[in-house]
Amino acid sequence: MELLVYSTAGDLTISFSGYNWHTHGNILNAWGYEGSPEASTRAFVEDILQSRRGIAVVRLDGKVSEIIVPDDLLDRPLCESFAKYTQPNEMTEFRYWNGQPAVE
Repeated sequence: MELLVYSTAGDLTISFSGYNWHTHGNILNAWGYEGSPEASTRAFVEDILQSRRGIAVVRLDGKVSEIIVPDDLLDRPLCESFAKYTQPNEMTEFRYWNGQPAVE
C-alpha cells in the first residue's frame, strides 16, 4: 500500500497508488482539520502514518479492490456504514497504517 500526495495546479490530492479513493486538501476542513489546505493535508497524512486514522481495506473475492480512509464524522459506525454497499463476495477490513486492527 502506497500513500500518495501530489499537487496539480495547486490542488493537493491524497490517494493510494492503484486505487480510486482520494480526497483533496481544500476539503479536509469538513473532516475536522484546520488551517490552509497544505496544513490540513500535512495533518491528515500524519494521522494516517501515525495510525491515528483508520483505513478500510476492501477485498472482492479475496483480492484488494479498494483502499479508503473513511470520513470519521459521516461513516460511523464503520461496519454499518460500509455494510450498506457491500457485495455478497466482498469483505471490508478496518485497520491502521501500522497493520493493527481499527476497532470501534
